[in-house]
Amino acid sequence: MPSFNVDFSDVQDFEPLAAGRYTLRVTSVEVTQSAGGKAPGTPMLKMQYTVVGGDHDGRRIFDNLMLKGDALWRTKLCFKALLSDSEGGNIDTEDLMEQECDVFLKQDVWKEEAGGDGSVRNRIGRFIIPTGDSVEPLAGSATKRLFGRA
Repeated sequence: MPSFNVDFSDVQDFEPLAAGRYTLRVTSVEVTQSAGGKAPGTPMLKMQYTVVGGDHDGRRIFDNLMLKGDALWRTKLCFKALLSDSEGGNIDTEDLMEQECDVFLKQDVWKEEAGGDGSVRNRIGRFIIPTGDSVEPLAGSATKRLFGRA
């Protein structure tokens, strides 16, 4: 039987990153539709980011941004962080490519009832919105109140 040699020394570790602040760069944007959840068929963006700098430089983070419905406030925050624009309208996916923003990552359990396998994975907990010379993290009920959601 034939044999072969394989070197796994450069294979990326897929353990979730520690919760905390990271700089991300957009490396892929796909316009698609949600397959499940509360509103199947809802237009959305599949986002892929790469961590910039630090011990985890090059690690990938995945996110979905809804283009309609109750989670649209989150998409607005992402665009504010990436483009300093949250007015909406016609946005070319190319305008998002290679843009960078700071985020707070968290760790979540991918629940079986949501199609998961019980594993821990990273999720973007907050997009950090640049405000002049500083940044203001917006999330949770404060974010929803700011953008007109109770």
